[in-house]
Amino acid sequence: MANPNILTATSVLGKRQNNGPVATSIANLLTNASSSNKVYRVLSIRATNIDNSNANTLSIAVGAGTVALGNATTFLHQKSIAASTSVQILEDPIYLLEGESIAAVVGTGAGGGNINIMFGYEEIS
Repeated sequence: MANPNILTATSVLGKRQNNGPVATSIANLLTNASSSNKVYRVLSIRATNIDNSNANTLSIAVGAGTVALGNATTFLHQKSIAASTSVQILEDPIYLLEGESIAAVVGTGAGGGNINIMFGYEEIS
């Protein structure tokens, strides 16, 4: 699994992907396939709690294959998102390499499964 040299890129496409609602068991949401010859520069991750009454928690991780929450991969852990609000998750861009995914999970309490996520990213090849 080799990642392309982004200095020799011939294409940079702006992309957006909406996911939701996020499940109460961790699932890959944005995946850069193995051998894609692409790098994703993830510029923004925005989470919106569409429940009008209940807050909920959100955890996000990045890794290869099927992503699990863990020490090296989790970059947002049980962030509480108030009812009817949106939260910008990323402050700085991250690179999603070939064979990697960003996965998320929400809490199982009241309001579980009522968080949508939008990714803004560049597909570089």
